[in-house]
Amino acid sequence: MRQRNLVVLSCSYDRTRIEDAFNLNAADLQLGIESYDIDQVEWSLAPVIFSCSEANERAVRRLRLQRFTALVSLVVYALIAAVFLGNLFLSTP
Repeated sequence: MRQRNLVVLSCSYDRTRIEDAFNLNAADLQLGIESYDIDQVEWSLAPVIFSCSEANERAVRRLRLQRFTALVSLVVYALIAAVFLGNLFLSTP
């Protein structure tokens, strides 16, 4: 089965949060890498990965909301057109 990749640009708020999470843990990450301590590296990267995951969830929610809004707008416009065309055909002799 073909897997679909979703690439979404995050907003500046999300990028700032991810950057802040990385900057807060950069020293611990570097220390873990230098001392070959896998656990420390994982714990240092965990907040960054969590921030990325949250940003992705927000982006997916925004995308779903945009699609839903577009669908609702399309249905409303179709109903308006149907009513207008129905009245146009009914009023002709």
